[in-house]
Amino acid sequence: MKINLYEFDNTNLLYAFLILLAFSLIFFSCNNNKEKLSNHATINLTVDLESIKEPQLKDVFSTIHIDTLEYTNHSVIGNPFNGKYYIYVPEKYFILADNRYVISIFDTNGKFLSSSINCIGEGPREYSILQDFNYNKHDNTMEVLDHLGNIVVYDMSFNFISKHKIALKPADRVRIIYPYEKDNYALIDDTQKSIVYLYNKKNKKMGAINYDGIIAPVTANSTPFRHFAGEIYFFPCEINNTIFIFNTKSKTFIPKYNIKSNKSINRKSVNKLKGGIEAISKYVGYESNYYSPLNRFLSDTYMITLFIKGGNQFINIYNLKTNKNSTFSKSPHYKENIPTCYFLENDFMHAIIQPDEIYDFIDVSLVENKKILNSLNEFGNPLIVKYKLKL
Repeated sequence: MKINLYEFDNTNLLYAFLILLAFSLIFFSCNNNKEKLSNHATINLTVDLESIKEPQLKDVFSTIHIDTLEYTNHSVIGNPFNGKYYIYVPEKYFILADNRYVISIFDTNGKFLSSSINCIGEGPREYSILQDFNYNKHDNTMEVLDHLGNIVVYDMSFNFISKHKIALKPADRVRIIYPYEKDNYALIDDTQKSIVYLYNKKNKKMGAINYDGIIAPVTANSTPFRHFAGEIYFFPCEINNTIFIFNTKSKTFIPKYNIKSNKSINRKSVNKLKGGIEAISKYVGYESNYYSPLNRFLSDTYMITLFIKGGNQFINIYNLKTNKNSTFSKSPHYKENIPTCYFLENDFMHAIIQPDEIYDFIDVSLVENKKILNSLNEFGNPLIVKYKLKL
């Protein structure tokens, strides 16, 4: 199975997402907790969803660079993990996970370094089912969260370091883990809505932060916490048009950006529906004339948002310096398409593309390392493709 970069090609996955999405919308209006603005003023951004364009890559990007990942018997990447798929550690690692629960680590030249294939099992130093994983920059370690609420810590060669059991209530299950400071984690539990838990693995103390929204997974390929420019940003997992800064000292979420558009889905349009969750799911996924945000990425210069409407995907690219933005549709009938974003750093957008689909998502004239196109293995590992934005 390959990643379909035009639309959702897994009906069951889309349906499950829509059920959770609808659940989030039902309860969204029930929580009116507002975070204090502290000393930060919220910036309003107006996203243009009126004029949808067919993309011409040369108008959006100035250069394209293709990185291959070493393909050997020890470094084969399987089908994408139905959860977080890709982590980029600048100047250090490309990290990918597949549906075998195997985490593979490559250096930024694409050389294979290690994988967790020998760490999967029922032993005291192993994990059986992967729930989430993250790179801990404070210790240079891999933190693996299993379905039982254990944090298993490995070095970057997947040598076992430690294992910690998170203190949970019987009905709780942590599904997202983010090491925001040494020994401190932000945790998201899919049974506790509008709450992010803060956990210290040394003293095993647990705290919590409430925010305006209801926890329900919208994206399966990234973490809602992203660190850049000295700040930790929080992107709520549900339909939510606010991007927060996570203040680790005050333990609060401070609204940083409020995204507006009269074409975005709103509470009123969903609350008026009758027929329960199934009717709302059908409306959001196939019938609504509004755009629902699935995922957002932010850098100093750009914000990239992936939207869904009528079962189709759309990408908005917003320049924070000029306050200009454009929205592009995705279609297999187009000569060129903008791929799904997996990471955004400064002016560079990362995408993950299968070798046999590469020509659908590039303009060859923009590719810096054109010679690599002649040596691609169409059955090999996915490619890490970096696009330099110029909008």
